[in-house]
Order: sequence, then C-alpha cells, then structure tokens
Amino acid sequence: MSNQLRISFTDHLGYKIQECPRCQSKFYGHQEKALARNSDPSTSHEAADSLDSTTLDTHRRMILDCLRESPRGLTGDAIEARLGWPNCRATRRLPELFRMGLVRPEGRAKTRSNRWARLWHLTN
Repeated sequence: MSNQLRISFTDHLGYKIQECPRCQSKFYGHQEKALARNSDPSTSHEAADSLDSTTLDTHRRMILDCLRESPRGLTGDAIEARLGWPNCRATRRLPELFRMGLVRPEGRAKTRSNRWARLWHLTN
C-alpha cells in the first residue's frame, strides 16, 4: 500500500472517509491486507476477486450503521442476523474496520449457536 497523503473527511453519518490522491475515489479505506491468503484455496481467491470496492464499502457502512444503532455492541453473528446476511459476511469485514480505527472489540456475548464471540463497538 502506498504511503501517499490521504485527504480525510466525514460523511453525512459521521463516518471517517478518505480520498485517494492518486485516483480521487472516496473510500472507507483501501485494503491493507489481501482478502485471501496465498495459502487459501482457489475458491477463496475467486470470492475475494468478486468483491469490488463499492460492495466492500457498502457492507462496511451497513455494519457501521448497525453498530451505531446498538451502543451496547454486537457480535458479528448478531450483525449478520440483523442485516439478514449469510454467516461470516460481517465477521470478515470487522477486522478490516478495526484496522481502519472505526470499530473496537470490547467484551463478549453468546451467538445464536450459543458460543462466545467478541462484542464490537464504534470507536469514539
């Protein structure tokens, strides 16, 4: 990832957005990590290739909106249930949002499968 200076601003909902000086596109953050590891099977790479930045940003915004409505925090599983998403869609985006400084894990709660999971909150 390039270390070029980025212009940051806030969208109408108060979320931090950056503008890439190279392409002037607005985004919640370029991928700092690949969506699939080199050791992952080819199907993981195909799935990663099928996601464009608009889809990723839309998913991230939906997760942030969901967390904004839940000040006590939510697990990835609870976010997926509220949004009607399949398993793992939100849980894949939450670490990305954490690396962007938009969410933080704090506490834990039971999932629908009665397992413990991290509670995610918006950063202040």
